Amino acid sequence: MKRCIIVRNSDLSRDIRVPKLFSTLNEIVEIKFIGWKRCGNRKNLGDSENEKHFSHSYLQFSIPYGMLSIPFLPIWWLYISLKLVFEKYEVVHVINFDSLIPVLIIAKIKNKKVIYEILDTFEDGGNLPIIIRNFIILVDKFFMRFVDYVVLVDDEQVIEFNGIPAEYQVVYDSPIDQFEKFEKKFNIDDKLIIFYAGALYSNRNLNINYIYSAIKNIDNGKLIIAGYGDLVNQIKEWEVECPEKVNYLGQIKFSDVIKHTYNADVIVVLRDPLPLINKFICGSTIFNAMMCGTPIIARNFTSTGTKVIKSECGIVINLNENELLEALLFIKNNKSKSYQMGINGRSDFEKNYCWNCMKCRLLQIYDLIIRD
Repeated sequence: MKRCIIVRNSDLSRDIRVPKLFSTLNEIVEIKFIGWKRCGNRKNLGDSENEKHFSHSYLQFSIPYGMLSIPFLPIWWLYISLKLVFEKYEVVHVINFDSLIPVLIIAKIKNKKVIYEILDTFEDGGNLPIIIRNFIILVDKFFMRFVDYVVLVDDEQVIEFNGIPAEYQVVYDSPIDQFEKFEKKFNIDDKLIIFYAGALYSNRNLNINYIYSAIKNIDNGKLIIAGYGDLVNQIKEWEVECPEKVNYLGQIKFSDVIKHTYNADVIVVLRDPLPLINKFICGSTIFNAMMCGTPIIARNFTSTGTKVIKSECGIVINLNENELLEALLFIKNNKSKSYQMGINGRSDFEKNYCWNCMKCRLLQIYDLIIRD
């Protein structure tokens, strides 16, 4: 069996992408994961479960996340290089630009195949000056020319890069379907449950404060939040101020994220189109909601908003407190229409976004790469 190394500048504690890659590819290639435990030796939720199923090797060196990690990247590059020099493999599946260059150099020296996956666009993850951002995009595109295949996670990324100079395929970050037979109850009660789960960092411009302001004005409304990041203290303050309106769950397992998504009346995603990563990559939240048949309220001028409009699975608004309140009240007071939005999302998920569809795309890529 051919051997593949997956390289990502993170660990498996909060990863939902690598486990899906493993479950898809482990029948055709032997997989090893090389990552960076930037939280050091501390175990995070998901570590033990994910790591049981992976052959893995970690750089254990604590550093901050985000742009503050840039000065430490040479340590990571050295670690990758040394591992790839001595490991045996035929394919390297490298995730994100911050790991690409050393992988590409060593793999080409050893005459190995490289699949480059752009899960998060490094240069658009922060509000970099446009000149610096455009320069890094050019560098990224230059190195793309030397990889064997590019995997995108959103079709909008083609616009983001103004074209991809290599053979590519879009493999959305959609979940493995949790329902053998999907059934969604028709909810007729007078409650409105809003659920949001994810990385809660202020530099992502999530605008969760708009949801908090709106929920305070809705009778029988509640906002449930799960995740980690520098916004947690603020969210805990909201919970103290309005315990009947806000419930913070902390960091929860993915299975619990799906359970809460299914039971919610609406998922709200209000990320700004700046940073540009929000504009061009929709993320997995929309696909979780579509799988669960739960309607979505999304921000306009984002990839998430575009998909909501296309699938007719929710409401797209401007970043405006009145518009958000009106949209939430519409979901609350028009149960049959909001139910139909959820069913529309589920239908489109099954046809175009489910992991079985993505699995076929991945296997086609690997079949092509291995055969060559």
